[in-house]
Amino acid sequence: REAAATEIRRAITGRIPESLRNCVNKEFFVTSAPWSVIDQQAIHPELNGATY
Repeated sequence: REAAATEIRRAITGRIPESLRNCVNKEFFVTSAPWSVIDQQAIHPELNGATY
């Protein structure tokens, strides 16, 4: 679960790992356009990893 969560977090922030081995919905992240990091931090500050 931790590895999958790490991969999802990277995909959401636009840093998609080369192989999404633990991600069930990897097709969604590979085909969707990544958000810019600036917009990501402005809209979802909780996704920056500070809550862990």
